[in-house]
Amino acid sequence: MSGVSATLAQVTAATVSEGGVLVGSIAVALGGGGLLLGLLRRRRVATKAVPLPAPRVPVVADERSHS
Repeated sequence: MSGVSATLAQVTAATVSEGGVLVGSIAVALGGGGLLLGLLRRRRVATKAVPLPAPRVPVVADERSHS
């Protein structure tokens, strides 16, 4: 999903560099920001529901201590 936001940012930057309508570019940028916030909120909820990183951290620490 972040790829879509990156694409929106690239399109906005291209529009500005080509001398396009700044108001339209700002509106697109704000819309992309709103999508990003919505995705981040959904990801936070999903992360809380499925705590995957927790078991990985001690394993990495053990490997480092052995080496």
